[in-house]
Amino acid sequence: MLTDLASTLAPTRPLISQVGPHLEASIVHGFLYIAWQDLGGGEARSEDRRFADKLMRIAMKAANVSSWEQFLIYNAVRIGGAGVYRERERSPRYVVLS
Repeated sequence: MLTDLASTLAPTRPLISQVGPHLEASIVHGFLYIAWQDLGGGEARSEDRRFADKLMRIAMKAANVSSWEQFLIYNAVRIGGAGVYRERERSPRYVVLS
């Protein structure tokens, strides 16, 4: 899967960088945000988005991400992620090796 690491807006990067202890949680979250496009039915479902967001929070806690960073990142994806989640990815999502 191609990834932009943690999708952080430029103004928030002094607080939350694209890499850090939240990186693995962010990559799994990003994958789950596009995975629905490869399933039968091809519909973005709200319950799948909630699952992805909650899983990211659990993974950040397991990675010992600070409570304030968890709060900031989780709420940012809950507030700003809806449009991104429902939008079909137009660029390649995966690297294919031949």
